[in-house]
Amino acid sequence: GLVWKGAKEFDSTYAQGKTQTFPLAQVTLKGLKDGLIGKKVGSRVLLVIPPDQAFGDQQQQAIPKNSTLVFAVDVLAKM
Repeated sequence: GLVWKGAKEFDSTYAQGKTQTFPLAQVTLKGLKDGLIGKKVGSRVLLVIPPDQAFGDQQQQAIPKNSTLVFAVDVLAKM
């Protein structure tokens, strides 16, 4: 994922050469969960998530408060 302002990367499974598996029900970011609901296996999804659907006014380690987040997600399987 990236922080929109400054395009600062805070996490990348691509760069780490691995995948991340998670049930959609366990996703805590509203914008990420909403953006992935109904997506088909094989989809590549680009999500731009406004602060109110991400962490809002709470800072999270490398993510400043009130940040818009960007994720590119490849849907590899359904759980």
